[in-house]
Amino acid sequence: MAQKQKKFVLLSIISVLLICLLTGAILFSYQQAYAGKIYRNVYFADLDLSGMTRKEAETALTSKLQEVLNQEITIKTSAQTVSARLVATGFSFNVTDIIDNSYQIGRQGDFFETIFGTSRTLFERKTVSAQPIIDQAKYDAFVKVIVGQLNHDPVDASLTIQNGKIVEIESQNGQAVDTSGLDDKLVASASQGQTTLVLDLVAVPAAVENEDFTTAKKQATDYLAKSITFTYNGKTYKPSPADIGNWIEFQNNNGQYYASLSDSNIKTYLTNIAKNFEVKKVDRKVNASTNEVISEGTEGLYLDKDGALAALKQQMASAAAPVIALATYAQAPAEVKVFPNEGFVAGRFEGKYIDIDLTTQQLCRVEGPTLIDCFTVSSGKASMPTPTGTYNIQNKNPRAWSAKYGLWMPFWQAFSGAYGIHELPEWPGGYKEGEAHLGTPVSHGCVRLGVGSAETVYNWTEIGTPVYIHK
Repeated sequence: MAQKQKKFVLLSIISVLLICLLTGAILFSYQQAYAGKIYRNVYFADLDLSGMTRKEAETALTSKLQEVLNQEITIKTSAQTVSARLVATGFSFNVTDIIDNSYQIGRQGDFFETIFGTSRTLFERKTVSAQPIIDQAKYDAFVKVIVGQLNHDPVDASLTIQNGKIVEIESQNGQAVDTSGLDDKLVASASQGQTTLVLDLVAVPAAVENEDFTTAKKQATDYLAKSITFTYNGKTYKPSPADIGNWIEFQNNNGQYYASLSDSNIKTYLTNIAKNFEVKKVDRKVNASTNEVISEGTEGLYLDKDGALAALKQQMASAAAPVIALATYAQAPAEVKVFPNEGFVAGRFEGKYIDIDLTTQQLCRVEGPTLIDCFTVSSGKASMPTPTGTYNIQNKNPRAWSAKYGLWMPFWQAFSGAYGIHELPEWPGGYKEGEAHLGTPVSHGCVRLGVGSAETVYNWTEIGTPVYIHK
């Protein structure tokens, strides 16, 4: 009996050793067959990487990730939906990291851990996860622009006055998408092949509620209830509720809303009243050359708007029916020295200046009271006249291009917006305007000079040199 037991134990040991040797041989052969390759049952999403070399895995993963990133994800709430490709979120993946993680499955740990891990790959599926790389700026733009379409901004309560009546707009709460953890949800949806992602909405309260207007409404109501009268020389002027409503402004002071009176709007109303009795002053005109009085001028009469405004605001604070007596003040005419339309007159300015006579088509260089020289010009035609008045040289360019007319303007000197002094124009092909036109108003408003004279004037002037144009 003991002999049989010994024999059985020996056979058992031999069997175990044979099984271990056989298993070891199988695992060794498996390891040799997959040397430099990813073991069996290793997946990324639904992509089977079994038996692939690094190069093969890189090709397959690049194609798979392109497919994943081009996948369209529909994001929805209870009321709306938006769609976008995953690549628009700023997500990308590191293919090398995925390959490294895949290759390490079954090859990590000490000898026994490696043996155990290798054997598990024969019958147990392993899915490799990948942490996406996120372009934060692109992701933030995606959340703001695309996901933001699902948001509903709150509507603040508002208070206005229309036609003398207080109009109140009710506040409305808004809704905003809860984007917390959205990046993880997007990756999970894409990796699992899901095309729809449902997000929750959170309420966004309005910043201004109707109850905030209690004080302001009462103040505005009191203003509108006033019976106001303005008097002047026996005449009365009574503003309507609509007029008074135009004076009222609603303001916010650290969350406290109140009604106030607008000085500028009240003065606008007073200006309209003043049209009934104000007299505009006419200045006394004196010939700048001879000091001869051309016209004496007349005194003006004007409404004291500041005094009326102060009286109104004082009574609005206390009286139920304010009565404001309007006052006026006189304003003597000023003396204005003018140059009559009498042709060229030297000495208009102390230093150098240009005098352009549109009647004679002459441009003169003048230094104080001294005439230097004059040149024939061509000013604007009747439909596009050269502006008259006093100007200054604003900028200079030895060869300016007119995009509007497609030509060159040598020795350009701007004196008012698009108007300037320049030599006869040239076209890109080389054609130049003939001097036969000088002395005749044919330009588009600029003042044209001939060859030579334009350069002389250009070199003589400076930025800021006065230009006096008259008829």
